[in-house]
Amino acid sequence: MDKELKSDLQEVIKEKLEDLRNLEPGTEEHSRVAEDINKLYRLIQEDEKQEWSIESADIEDDRKEREYERGLEKEKREAKRFWAQLGITTGVTVATSLAALWVRDKNLQRILKYETEGSITSLAGRNIAQDSIRLFKPKK
Repeated sequence: MDKELKSDLQEVIKEKLEDLRNLEPGTEEHSRVAEDINKLYRLIQEDEKQEWSIESADIEDDRKEREYERGLEKEKREAKRFWAQLGITTGVTVATSLAALWVRDKNLQRILKYETEGSITSLAGRNIAQDSIRLFKPKK
């Protein structure tokens, strides 16, 4: 209901209230006018109730939309965090493995050098190689 119609209804209600004051209580005409006023008030209230219902539905829709957008933003942040953690974990794993292989290679080069020169440390070199191999062997 538009505002103009609502204000017209309120004016009619005011006029009916004036008429009601001039009528003698308990008469049939008094009851009829009172009933008319009651119907007009109910009509205005029903319209306001519908307007509030529409407004509350709009507010609820807006709330749900904001909640959905927040959920999407949260999922994006969590996905970024996941991939960052995965990248860091993978990087650390690869770097550690490469460092271990490099150390192992250096130890093996020393061992081979000792082996070719026939040094007394050949036995010690073999022990170091066996220890380093044992460190990197998968455990059951």
